Amino acid sequence: MNEDKRFDIALRSPVLVDRKDKQGWVELFAADGFIEDPVDAGRYRGHEALGVFWDVFIAPQPSIGFDVNRDFCGGNTLIRQATVQTVTEADPKAVLEVPALLRYTVDGGKVASLQAIWEPRQVVQWFLQRGPAGMRVLGRQAIRMTRLAGMGKALSFGRTVAGGMSRVHAKALVDAMRDAEPKAWLEHFGQTEITVAQATEENRFERDASAAFDCLRDRVGAHARLDVDQFVVCGRHLGAFFRDADDRALAVMLRLGRDATSAEMTMVWSPARDVLRRDSAAAA
Repeated sequence: MNEDKRFDIALRSPVLVDRKDKQGWVELFAADGFIEDPVDAGRYRGHEALGVFWDVFIAPQPSIGFDVNRDFCGGNTLIRQATVQTVTEADPKAVLEVPALLRYTVDGGKVASLQAIWEPRQVVQWFLQRGPAGMRVLGRQAIRMTRLAGMGKALSFGRTVAGGMSRVHAKALVDAMRDAEPKAWLEHFGQTEITVAQATEENRFERDASAAFDCLRDRVGAHARLDVDQFVVCGRHLGAFFRDADDRALAVMLRLGRDATSAEMTMVWSPARDVLRRDSAAAA
């Protein structure tokens, strides 16, 4: 287990969600900290807005849990490969399981940001499969979001369901990452702001895809092959996980610009499987 304490503040988040401790959860964040969950569905910045997010998305659920498969640490960034497990009002006997990439950044002992990539279309479909009970919950949620968060946030959430990056486009980007062929890499990521991170190191490359490629290959190895483990798409964002035969792994969070080209990408390398844990009693 990794003994690094940089991310202890982030690890308190799921504990406090489980305890339904709204005030404690909000206070994990910096004064100007924000959450985007899911990404592209609206940013809730500052403690008052974070409280609204809690009231809209967390408070109505009977329970929310997180099954973390692997943690990726680099610089001030923690990416978690997780499945969010929610018991909803629609069916108290069923668990809604949602694969997700959760990205925390920390600064000064506080959470600076929390961004989550998961697929809203699949969640809406799950509720529709519950028939009238599921549709009633979706309707109440839409009213709650509009009343508490505002029409803008409600419309932004709707756009993550109805639009965004296609799976075909996402797969082309994932394949370019996996294949690591220099020409295709430059074609897809030549104008991208790229961050490559591992442990306490964080290297930023502004539209210098060749240098970012070399930095990543130094970590992965020139002859290593990464296979696609999982990818999720939400709005203009892509989250992807890769693994090699030795269970080394790479987490990637990518954002498209408004012209549908890759604008920003964070890549965090994990040389060994690890899930960070914090004693729940110490999280109070």
